[in-house]
Amino acid sequence: MLGDFNEILHNGEKLGGPRRSENSFVDFSNMLQASSMTELPSSGNNFTWGGRRGYLWIQCKLDSCFGNNDWFNTFPASNQKFLEKKGSDHRPVLLKLFSSQDSYRGSFRFDKRMLHQPLVLESVQQAWYPSSSSFGQSVSERLRRCREALSNWKRANNTNAKEKINQIQGNIEVEHAARYPSFSCMANLQKELVLAHMEEDSFWTKKCRRKWHNSGDKNTKYFHASVKADRNMNEVDKLMDSNGKVHSAKASKGDIAVSYFQKLFTTSYPANPSDLFENFTPRVTLEMNDILLTKVTREEVRLAVFTVRASSAPGADDGSLFPTILGHSWSPVNLRDPQFF
Repeated sequence: MLGDFNEILHNGEKLGGPRRSENSFVDFSNMLQASSMTELPSSGNNFTWGGRRGYLWIQCKLDSCFGNNDWFNTFPASNQKFLEKKGSDHRPVLLKLFSSQDSYRGSFRFDKRMLHQPLVLESVQQAWYPSSSSFGQSVSERLRRCREALSNWKRANNTNAKEKINQIQGNIEVEHAARYPSFSCMANLQKELVLAHMEEDSFWTKKCRRKWHNSGDKNTKYFHASVKADRNMNEVDKLMDSNGKVHSAKASKGDIAVSYFQKLFTTSYPANPSDLFENFTPRVTLEMNDILLTKVTREEVRLAVFTVRASSAPGADDGSLFPTILGHSWSPVNLRDPQFF
């Protein structure tokens, strides 16, 4: 049962106004007890209704979600969340069937819109050449520090081009509506708007996989649609766990995938594993094996790095920042520096 019951169970579910008598709660309490109903665990502000009665502001918990034993046997981790009020004096109640509340954390991607922003170069230089000798000096450690430095910079600065465009357009409207507008301010706002649109073009162009598009053709709507199509094609909507229950939350799907592959690749410790390869024909020759075991040279690494486009990277291997920094003249990284390799 989910919705507005227009009733409460005790005075603790009410703020403001006179206290109610205990007898007024009996009918609602008896109904829940007779139907074996129990309220779901909740989060958020549980005073779901608020209204004015005379000169008093009164809040009550009128909206809730209840379940019986059969419900909890089917959805043992179900819970309810009280959302913000929007256009109504009642809060919406969101019913969740699974307990996973973990937020999805995406992988780091370098955004080339940051290339010429203030303090970005200084942050990367400080992370690549730390002042303390206690920091790791390997390439992977330096890349990790650069990634953290850029992530911190993005959190401290507004990099959302769409929000910036809306904010600038709002400021332009305010200035245009003024009785005595400042023409210099209007000109500066127009310049900022042009730069914000250029940043948005750059963002969606980088996310788009359609590399045949000429760099001079600015069509944010096309790139946006292309990215959305790729996301929809690659999206996994649902996953079923080992108990047959279907999960759609990102955190839940991640847990199911991890559990599946852990079981798939966990060894059963057979007594004689050589029997498993008894009838296998080797496909790797001795010459091929010698090449595979040959030590990677500095020149091979350099060649592999420079074959990657300046604004791209070969997968989620902690190298997403590496070629992007190398591909620009402002980079603090010098490949000819003996410290680099």
